[in-house]
Amino acid sequence: MENSFFSLIYKNKKQQELISFSSVNNAVKQLDASWLLCSHKNNWLNYITDDIETIQYREEAFADIMKCPELSELCNQCIEKLSAIDSLKRLKEGQKTNETMLYSIKEVELYIDFIDLLYISLSKIHDSIQSEAFKNLYDRVLKEINSREYIALKEGVSVLSHKISGIKSLTVGINLDANLTPYESGIVSVNEDYFHSGDLISRFMRLEKKDEMTTLAPLYITQKLFTSRESDALNISVNDALKKIVSSGLRGWDSMLKKYFNMNTAPWLNLYPEFLYLSIGSEIIRKLKQYNLPLCTPIAKSKEEKCFLAKGLYNPALAEKIKSKDSSANIIDNDFSFDKDGMIYILTGPNRGGKSVVLCAVGIAQIMFQLGLPVAAKSAEISPVDCIYTHFATFSDSTIGKGRLGEECDRLKDMFASLNKYSLVLMDETLSSTDSYEASVIGYELLAAMSSFGCRGIFATHIHELAFKKDDLNSLPSCNSRIDTLVAGINNGKRTYKIIRTAPDGKSYARDIAQRYGLSFESLVNNKNN
Repeated sequence: MENSFFSLIYKNKKQQELISFSSVNNAVKQLDASWLLCSHKNNWLNYITDDIETIQYREEAFADIMKCPELSELCNQCIEKLSAIDSLKRLKEGQKTNETMLYSIKEVELYIDFIDLLYISLSKIHDSIQSEAFKNLYDRVLKEINSREYIALKEGVSVLSHKISGIKSLTVGINLDANLTPYESGIVSVNEDYFHSGDLISRFMRLEKKDEMTTLAPLYITQKLFTSRESDALNISVNDALKKIVSSGLRGWDSMLKKYFNMNTAPWLNLYPEFLYLSIGSEIIRKLKQYNLPLCTPIAKSKEEKCFLAKGLYNPALAEKIKSKDSSANIIDNDFSFDKDGMIYILTGPNRGGKSVVLCAVGIAQIMFQLGLPVAAKSAEISPVDCIYTHFATFSDSTIGKGRLGEECDRLKDMFASLNKYSLVLMDETLSSTDSYEASVIGYELLAAMSSFGCRGIFATHIHELAFKKDDLNSLPSCNSRIDTLVAGINNGKRTYKIIRTAPDGKSYARDIAQRYGLSFESLVNNKNN
């Protein structure tokens, strides 16, 4: 590969060097996306980006993978080849021995297998490839296999491998002292055949055939035949001789290895984490497609447009769990958008009505988009955010000495200190640690601050009073993001799991809650009469 920059997941070197994205580890855990994104030792969070060109570059690559499953298998095969090369590199570090020199030959053979694998696989599907990443990969493979240096390398390793693998035995000369004890030994010849067990009589009977590969005595395991001293002397002699033989073969092309292999193969070997990245993405796509769940490649919008428009949005983590148990189960989806009349939503509704599911679906879609993956929706247009901040009703050991509300407020202060107009904030049952009045007062201040910052967000809550203060919040002079209300639908006391853009009816939800626990007026009276 030529020394110019090439990457399967970054369009140019500047993008690779300047990519930065605030940590979203906590968000991934709270959004129930850990299974989706962190199932491998290669941490995907390191690859989340807000660079629009990088996102589009990756989207095209994953679109090819969705269209050509062979690319997914190719990525897995490349991972195996490059991993084997890396293992050999580590094994041969340090002192040179016969074994490490043979590792060098095997390393080159694996590299050639890797290049040939890419060429053969990509040639078969080249006409179907549309992404710039895989087109560039194929072009570079073509340049590699047609280069004079690569052709010479391939021929050289073939000759050397044949020469080394052709060694089947050695003829050893041993000098004895007056007590017939070996004191000197050396290699007489290198043979391409194995020796065969024999004896003096059989050797005499074969004199006319000149069979030099049959011994005068039966063959024995050297460790059993020789003393420790004799065995060590023989091993030293044999190893020294083999080292000279192998070294002489390597010496002829040593300059080629240093000039070509060590320099020209580095860019290829550096693609290992990128093949791994594409492989993990392919597995996520495969998981969802096996249940016939819709996936789409979002239209990438600029960060300044602050766009999120999704049709048929669903939570892939939940959908995968449901479909794995019952493949015929119906998955409820929703349309969702941030727009000029609603950049921040107050989401209310009954318990277990789908509020958290939709909130997580939005967050996961944003993460998948900024990884370059297709998202769990029928169609989507999305702008990148600079970070995803989450605040769920969970409490840690740090509540000791502060109380639950104190701990919750500390987390909120830390989070709000980092917000800006390009942030996405997802809060689920925030302020549930205090009474309704306090929660309403603090919630109002949080929403006013978010609106002032100009960020996007969803506040899923049971504090219905906040929803009725929407107009007051939008009339504040500091308002930069307008606030609207969403409601988790309910029909005749049954949850529809559809999210509706409307004002809440607090009474109906309160009655639903009372009915669910058997504490409505009718149920209490009827129970007493019975």
